[in-house]
Formats: sequence, structure tokens, C-alpha cells
Amino acid sequence: MAGPPTGRSARERGIVTPMFGWGAMATVQGGSLAHLTLRPGKPTADGRKTYETGVIGHGPDGAALADLVSEQICTWNTDFRTRNLRIALPDTPGAADPAAGRFVLERPSHPITITWE
Repeated sequence: MAGPPTGRSARERGIVTPMFGWGAMATVQGGSLAHLTLRPGKPTADGRKTYETGVIGHGPDGAALADLVSEQICTWNTDFRTRNLRIALPDTPGAADPAAGRFVLERPSHPITITWE
């Protein structure tokens, strides 16, 4: 379960710095947590900044969870990066088909369907 978001004053005082302007991304599994991190990469030949995404794990299975998230990032980069994303809350979702880019996140009421088109 996530805690409350960081307040603006903590960001303004430099106590925390979110990975992205809107916040940071993390996932939990059992007693472990993995979150994304970002570091500067090598500039392109024309001087454009680049960044590398990383994953840091915490908890008893943090390293395994970080490895799993890293694998998913690589899959997205290889197979889905150039596709458009569609998120839906259908009354009756279709079956998940990860190979085709269709994922269903089960929830107690309406499952979330994510489709990479």
C-alpha cells in the first residue's frame, strides 16, 4: 500500500526530488518494493541529453522484483515503445493477450484493459 504523496514543501526545500515532474513509479510484491530511477546517459552526437532508466529493489525479495521490472522495461522498449497506448474500463473485458499487446489488470469491480496498438 502506498503512502501519501510527497508534499510540495518537501520538494521545494530539496528534501526529495521526484524522478519525473509528476512523481515516481513503484510496485510492490509481498514485503518488497521496486522503484524506477533515472540517471543521465551519454549525450547524442548532436549534444541532446539522454537518460537511462534503472530499477532499485528493497525488501526480502527486492532484487528479484527489480529484475522482473527491468525485464518488463526491456520488453516494452523492444516490442511496444513505438505503439500507442489505450486504457479502458470495459464492462466485460476480453482475454489478455500479452504477445499482441493486450493486458488485463484484475480489480474487484471493473478490470483495467491496457492495449498497445
